Amino acid sequence: MSWLEWYPTVLRRYAVFDGRAGRPEFWWFELVNAIVVVLIYIVLAAAKASTAIADIYQLAVFLPSLGVQIRRLHDIDKSGWWVLFGFIPIIGWIMMIIWLASQGTPGPNRFGPSPRGEAGADQPATFGGGGWEPEPQPTSETGGSAARYCKNCGSPLAPGATYCGNCGTSVA
Repeated sequence: MSWLEWYPTVLRRYAVFDGRAGRPEFWWFELVNAIVVVLIYIVLAAAKASTAIADIYQLAVFLPSLGVQIRRLHDIDKSGWWVLFGFIPIIGWIMMIIWLASQGTPGPNRFGPSPRGEAGADQPATFGGGGWEPEPQPTSETGGSAARYCKNCGSPLAPGATYCGNCGTSVA
């Protein structure tokens, strides 16, 4: 996916707080978002207009920004509630930058398959007695079929689904 496609991808997943987001998804969205905000403020300053338009834009992208940040924390196997750690001045900000820049856990974790498509990412994770373990894949002998995942967001698809229940992408 090209760097400019990450921005609309995050916006399409407007309020999706489950699953995982890789570093490119998070950082390209944040870069484009920052550029848009700066451009809006430059235009408003040149026109000597109120900053209400910039405020409305920032309010409109608040949920997508929060969603991608939570999914990014999920990728490093941290709960989305750690986003609140960013409210602690200096120490919280530094830790959030370190976490958001960290490489995600390889393969599936408790929040879903890897957004990087690594080996083992095609197996859904379930909680087993000793921790998170891959769920055994059904075979023709057990009467089931292999689980399917959305190519856009990585969410498990319902049997026979023609669209993703998480992001709405057509899978047919």
